[in-house]
Amino acid sequence: MTEFIEPKVVIIEEPRQRGLRFRYQCEGRSAGSIPGQSSSAEKKTYPTIKIQNHRGPAIVVVSCVTKDSPHKPHPHALVGKDCKKGVCTVKVKDTSVISFPHLGIQCAKKKGIQESLDLRKSVNVDPFQTGFEFVNSSAEMSVVRLCFQVFLPDGSGKITKVLQPVVSQPIHDKKALNDLVICRVDKSSGRAKGGDEVFILCEKINKDDIGIKFYEERKDGTIEWEAFGEFGAGDVHRQYAIVFKTPEYRNCYINRPVQVFMQLHRPSDAETSEPINFIYMPDDPGKHIVVTVLGYFDSR
Repeated sequence: MTEFIEPKVVIIEEPRQRGLRFRYQCEGRSAGSIPGQSSSAEKKTYPTIKIQNHRGPAIVVVSCVTKDSPHKPHPHALVGKDCKKGVCTVKVKDTSVISFPHLGIQCAKKKGIQESLDLRKSVNVDPFQTGFEFVNSSAEMSVVRLCFQVFLPDGSGKITKVLQPVVSQPIHDKKALNDLVICRVDKSSGRAKGGDEVFILCEKINKDDIGIKFYEERKDGTIEWEAFGEFGAGDVHRQYAIVFKTPEYRNCYINRPVQVFMQLHRPSDAETSEPINFIYMPDDPGKHIVVTVLGYFDSR
């Protein structure tokens, strides 16, 4: 007897995380198509799933959900072929691999968020049964994930079997993400015990989605130590400057300067700026010199 293996959904081509501009309905033009992660000018790809251990009729519902778990319905809508009321519904007859070449993301205006969620509620598309409440913030509005729900026929041929939904990697609105660039800092060294105040000038950032990372690398390129500067939303000036305090180095009692790296870090997509050097200094460098000299004469 052949053992039955339960069907499941896997994503075999993720959507590209960056490069797509979310568009508003009032812009009056196509929202474009979400490219696949490996898409190129020579060979275009699109988000694609596979229903493992199944070949035959199926219904696939694709919708936008929030980035963080538990994933909630996102007010942004999918538009394009096979899309209605913000979701895409595809009926397949005899295949296990389904690609989505005509999906675009249409922004919900802030004042239209509830209306969009009510529309989603009317068609009962809530993949993880998390409800239709949404935290309205610039960080949440600038990123979505695609959620793929697959429905299969039961023994009688009726489409009643629901597979576990899967979510894609985050898709970020191109217009909301700038390249991270450090333009200038007022100091590039500080005490090993941390707490030094540093002013940094940078290209435009989102105060709710930015960090300042310090790290040290081994010779093989692996990270030996990392920590983050301390600051609050009030320490970000007009999205172009940050005042922060340096973190404590992994050894507060160093007896010589240690070079580490400092860079901007965006938590939502793990993007970073080019690193710059930062030097951790002993509390009293002169003390180390005296001790070394005395040790030299003692040894003689």
